[in-house]
This record gives sequence, C-alpha cells and structure tokens, in this order.
Amino acid sequence: MNQMSLDNLIVGKRKTPFRITLYGLEGVGKTTFAAGAPNPIFIGAEDGSDGLDVTRFPAPQNLEDIRAAIITLAEEEHHFETVIVDSADWLEQIISKSLCQQHGWDSIEDAGYGKGYKMVGEKFKEVLDCLSFLRSERDMNVIIIAHSVVKAFNDPTGESYDHYTLATSEKQVTPLLKQWPDALLFADFDKSKKEVGEGLNKRTVAKSYGRRELHTQHNAAHDAKNRYNLPKKLPLEFSAFLEHYDAFFADTKKG
Repeated sequence: MNQMSLDNLIVGKRKTPFRITLYGLEGVGKTTFAAGAPNPIFIGAEDGSDGLDVTRFPAPQNLEDIRAAIITLAEEEHHFETVIVDSADWLEQIISKSLCQQHGWDSIEDAGYGKGYKMVGEKFKEVLDCLSFLRSERDMNVIIIAHSVVKAFNDPTGESYDHYTLATSEKQVTPLLKQWPDALLFADFDKSKKEVGEGLNKRTVAKSYGRRELHTQHNAAHDAKNRYNLPKKLPLEFSAFLEHYDAFFADTKKG
C-alpha cells in the first residue's frame, strides 16, 4: 500500500511532545521550572536539582554514561514523560573530556585547526538525535537547560550591541541548541529602567522586583523563539507554559 496516498493525508495540527532549550541567568530558577514538567527525570551533573523532589540518574562521568541513560529510557518500561538534560554546558564539557581521553589529548585544542571543537559539535548532535528518538518513539518531552552569557552581536545593519546568548561554544554547539528545539526560551528577572539626576549627572538605573520571567520571542537583548504562539513573556512557572502549549493544540483538526 502506498503510504503517500491521498487516503493517508494528515490535516491540521498534530500535538507532539515538546522540545525546549531553556537558558538564563544563574539562580533564576531554570531547574525548578523544568522540574514542573510532566513526570520528569534528570540527566546531568548540575546540583541545581539537589533540593528538588525529583528523580535523576547518577551523575554521568563520560559520554557513554549519557548514552546508557538515554538507552535505558528508550528500551525499559517506565512512567517518565519528560527527560531533562541539566545542563548543556556541562554536556559539552563531558563530550570534550571523553574525546580527549579517547585520543590522548591534554586539551580539545590539541586536535589542531579547530578539529576538536568540530568533533564536539558532531557528538553533541548525536546526543540531540538520541533525545529526539525518545521524543518520536517513546513520546517523551525533552528539555535542555543551559546557562547564559553576555556577548557582543555584530549587527550587519547597524551598530554592534551586547545581548544574552547560550554559554556553549559559539560556532559548534550554540547553533544546534537554537535550531533543534520547538521553543528556545530565555529566563530572566524582571527589570525596569529609569533616568535619574540632571544634566551631566543624569544616569540610567535598573530595578528588579524579583519576579522571574520567561521570554519566548527574539529581541535585541536575547535569543528566543517558539512554535506555539506563546505570549512574549510568561511567568517562570511550567504551568504557565503548559497552559498556552495545550491551548495552541486545542483546536487540532482530525484528518
């Protein structure tokens, strides 16, 4: 039977497990946000989940441990619905360490001509592919947590400016973490700015009331995107994300 026949057409939206890259400031609550996802299990060495009542694998020591954890979720029966990698920058370091041990390098730069960093990117993509397998074959949601850094952005249409981006390698891993997810989300504290003083003493001061926010769309200050028609900002609470995620698919047509 021809799978591509007109009888097999799919009409409307299809609700699939979400893929999220979540990055943001230190201590803003990224891990707590992810822990609110449905039936989560953590993979990683970050200690941000230690104070949370969640399930986690033992801290992986190398790339093989990470693969083994993913294979376990792929092959064994379990009730987990969301796998969380905490964090992407840690994962990149584990991959780099494993490659150095495999090739007898003291540093990833010993490969020469940027070859080592390219290999890190290739291995990182393999991990993303494995996580995508969990999504497609085991219907698991995937969240990858990352730290943020401030870097200069060279705008070809105007002046350069600083903005927040992921604290992973700029050429190899960061592009993967931006392209792979359905939602690239930036977590930050709320900020308001105002000018004080007069004349030469005029200056801009920032104030935060401690509210934690989730930014879902790109602007000059940060990278972000989503395919779920999310509002520009949400409270940094998983229930807020889930409400809009579910609403986006609520009008799904049956083909």
